[in-house]
Amino acid sequence: MSTFIIASIAVEKGFQPGGAKIREMGYPLESLAIVESMDDATGTVVFRPQP
Repeated sequence: MSTFIIASIAVEKGFQPGGAKIREMGYPLESLAIVESMDDATGTVVFRPQP
């Protein structure tokens, strides 16, 4: 039997609910970068500030 300890994501899409759902389930989740928003028209990507 194995035990889930931690999840790690390279780039999280913070504007979608996946990361929040994993955290709400009580799992520790670490992301190297979190994209706050993207704009197809301008090609702009905004990253969430990290502590």
